[in-house]
Amino acid sequence: MAIKALNLGKSWDFQSKSDPDRGTDQATTFKLHSLDSRVMGKLRDNTTKFLVDPSNPEDVAETTVNAEHLNFETAQFGCEGWTNFQDPVTGESIEIKMVPRRLGGKSYQIVDPEVMRLVPMSVIGEMGEDIRAANELSEEDVKN
Repeated sequence: MAIKALNLGKSWDFQSKSDPDRGTDQATTFKLHSLDSRVMGKLRDNTTKFLVDPSNPEDVAETTVNAEHLNFETAQFGCEGWTNFQDPVTGESIEIKMVPRRLGGKSYQIVDPEVMRLVPMSVIGEMGEDIRAANELSEEDVKN
């Protein structure tokens, strides 16, 4: 069987493993969508650095991956909405706000960083992993 293209129109509901209301109507539910390979590549490239010692260029390069920043940006690009995300003081629902961002010469609507910063890092990490998983071949596809 041939390799299947990414389903760029695919979106799904996501609930954090740490949400005590997970699986109920009271849980915070994030609406996520897959990202195209161009966006994923740019995000990975922007969060990876290679350092070469100029006095010893033949030596192994030091590689740094800013994983938390990659998760944050992946979640920004891959989240299109949520329900039951509440302000801890007022209990009011926090509205999602989208802003334009140019990446690689194309404009995308992403979650405003001022709003995204309110999502706990552990949840952002889970979201980033879930979105990246949608951009990979499934085990079933690899076997075929």
